Formats: sequence, structure tokens, C-alpha cells
Amino acid sequence: MIKIAEGEDAKIEVSGTLRTSGTEEYMVQFVSAAASPAANDWDWIKVNAGGTLDLDYCEVKHAYKGVWAYSDTTEDALSVSINHCRFDSMQSAGVEFKTIPTSQLSVQNSTIGKCGNYGINVASGFATIKGNTFTDEGGGTNYWCHVGDVMWPKSSALVESNVFDISGGWGVTGKYLQLPELCNDFIVQYNEILGGTGGIMLLCCSTSVSTYDVFLNRNVLTNEGSTSGYGILNWNTASKIYGDISKVKDSSQISGWQYGIAYYIYCVYPEINESTVRQLYFTDNNYHIWINDSSLVDIGKSYHGLWGNNYFGEQMLNEYTIYSLSPHTVYAEYNYWDGAANKRTYGTVDYTPALGMSPFSGGGSPLEKMADGTVLPESPSLAQNYPNPFNLGTQIQFSLATGGHVNIGIYNVLGQRICQLLDDEYPPGIHQVFWDGRDDDKRTVTAGVYFYKIQTADYVESKKMVVLK
Repeated sequence: MIKIAEGEDAKIEVSGTLRTSGTEEYMVQFVSAAASPAANDWDWIKVNAGGTLDLDYCEVKHAYKGVWAYSDTTEDALSVSINHCRFDSMQSAGVEFKTIPTSQLSVQNSTIGKCGNYGINVASGFATIKGNTFTDEGGGTNYWCHVGDVMWPKSSALVESNVFDISGGWGVTGKYLQLPELCNDFIVQYNEILGGTGGIMLLCCSTSVSTYDVFLNRNVLTNEGSTSGYGILNWNTASKIYGDISKVKDSSQISGWQYGIAYYIYCVYPEINESTVRQLYFTDNNYHIWINDSSLVDIGKSYHGLWGNNYFGEQMLNEYTIYSLSPHTVYAEYNYWDGAANKRTYGTVDYTPALGMSPFSGGGSPLEKMADGTVLPESPSLAQNYPNPFNLGTQIQFSLATGGHVNIGIYNVLGQRICQLLDDEYPPGIHQVFWDGRDDDKRTVTAGVYFYKIQTADYVESKKMVVLK
């Protein structure tokens, strides 16, 4: 145990390298030496420009900020790696990262408790936040995982496979995401957010032009017994929201909120990109989707895979399933509406054709019973990945006329396979897969040109993509 005396200058500063490692049974503790320890008893573990901090099986408590990584725009990059750690009883933040874009932050397999304003705050730099548990058993935090700041240069973040077991505060927030000079990539996927003021909040300033999309992929957002707050709030931000309706409990549910997904566009420019909602399961929200002002939202313009687009289930107060104040037509075709009462829409919403049967009722594909006789793809195809070029990850879509074995590999310019992305059986329909920019050994690939190739029993095709750093 490392006990740090109370006081204004009680801190640890790292300008070289500090590596501290405990075990699961005996964690190294950075705590207050006060007789009655409390938040803000000491300052922080600060990592300066050029410094490296590596914490494994450590516990940090009673500080103003647990770990503070800071360097200005003219200084060297720094590196922070946090694994199997616990942060609790902070005044301001558990981990705060304000540095240059090439600096690296990794927080994995750790527990973030009561930390004041921020659990993890990434103002700038490249961050991987993966496999953590955020919990407010010991008290609240306003923003559990936050990315972006108008006063700092570009930030990029992959927020993946975290559990937010919270009763207050926002699970994941991103700010100034669509200003190209402030943010590169922001991908939020495979997270489970249970409760809170809201699940995911995406913000951009009121005068910005949307030149970049935020990807939310297979997140579960539930707020049982509350029906308050927002599942996903988009504020002057275009987002691509994907789930997997065939695995509803694991990767696509939005339930228990006042607004399942809400869009507010107050930008002075008309160029906000179109948002996309695909393969989500909505139930027990007061409003499943709320669209305000000039938002462009695609909830279904063509059928999507074996399971259609989205599932709109019951609502708590029988409000509108889709409520739109947008002057644009909202396309919500090829969705399943659970009962005629749930086809309650406000504004210009085109929801015809609709699925003729529930994706969960058995008896084959719901697309086989479309009201307009829609059939499955006549031939296999491979679409261009999106986005392209990209940094943190990209979506690859493919179509199958008949079911069968599908193999998709990623190759470098030498023709060497670096990643086996898919090797499995798939039914007929339109499918998508996400590549996170890593090889088979989970290493992030370097910038450059790569190729992705699909192989089935009767179809082979490849396309080029570009990775940026």
C-alpha cells in the first residue's frame, strides 16, 4: 500500500517511466494517509509529456483526479496503460487525458466507481476503453465515459464491451465529434448500459458542419422501471446505429427510456449527414424515436438482411412510436410493428411496406411474408466498406442469394492475410460485419491500403480500403 499524505501538493509526477503491478489478490493501493480518508485528500498521479505510466492490478482512491495525463500541443506524446485496476472516491475524475493526438491511453478490465464529474475523460489523444465496469454503488458520477473537448486537438476513441451498472449520470458521452479538426473517430460498440440519466449522448456545437459519422454498434441500453431520460441523444450529430435483431437480448435492445433515440438539429448549416437506425429492438419506451427540426434519419429505405430493419414493440404510455417535426420525409420501411396500435406516427413518416410477421415468431424469415412480395437478393454481392478511408473501424456489407459458408479475410498489399474476419454459415439476405482495424493477434494495423475478400461456394470478390492514422 502506498499512502499519500494530505495536502495541496500531495501528488506523484511521472516524466520518465513508472510501472506498478500487483496481483488480483494483492493490489497495489494509492490511497490517502488521512485518519478519515475522503475524496480530494491528495492531488493525482500525473503523467507529463514524454512520460509512460503502466498500472496493473492497482487501486487508486481519495484523490482529486486519479490519473491525470497532460501535455500541451508543442510537447512530446505520452502513454498510459491501465489494466485490472480500481478507481473510486475521487473529487473530479478517475482518469483524465489531455494531450496531443498521438498520445495513447488504454483502460481495460478495470472498475470505475464514484469519481465526481468524470469516470474517464478523454479530451484528446487516442483512447481504447474496453472491458471495464462502471458502477455507482459508492456514489454518483456525472459522465462515466466522456470523449472530446473544443479546447483540445483531435481525439479518437474505441469504447467497447464495457458494462455501465449505474443509477445516475450518462454512460457514454461524446462532444464536438463532427468537427474534423477536433475528432477523428468515435466508435461505441458491444456495451451494456443499465440505467442512468441517459445511455449515450452525442454532442456537436451549434454552428458546425457534419463531415463525419459516429458509429454505435450492438449496444444494449435498458432503464428498467424508470421510463425517463434518453437511450441515445443526438445533438447536431449524425450517427450510424446498428444492432443485431437476431440476438436481441445480447446486442440490440433499447428499452425503458422516455426517448429511445432522440435527434435535435439546431445547426445553422443544412449539411448534417443522414443518420441511420438498423437492426434495433425497441420496447417499453414512451417514444421509441423522437426527431426534432431538420434532422435526416433513415429508419428503413430497403430491407436489411434476413430480419428486416427494426422491431418496434410495446410502449409504456402509448405515445408515438416515431414522432417527427422534421420537414424531411422519415423513411421507416421494412420494420416490424408489434400490433396496429404501435403504428402511431407524427409528422411525415413513410412506414409502408412493413414486415408481415415478427422476427421472433419462428417459421422462417419474416421477409418471406412481406406485404409487397419482396424477395431475397437474386445474386451475391460485396459492398464498398463505410467509412472509407477510416481510422478505428469500418462496416462491410455483403448479400447472399442462398445460404451457405462465408469467408471474409483482410489482406495487405503483399497479398498476405492479416485478419480472418468471418468464417461461418450465413442465411440468405443482406448482412454486415465490422472490422476494428486489428489483425489476428489483436494488434492495430499500420496506415495504408488493404483489401477485403469474400469467398462462398460460388462467389469470390475483393475490394480496396484505406486505413488512416
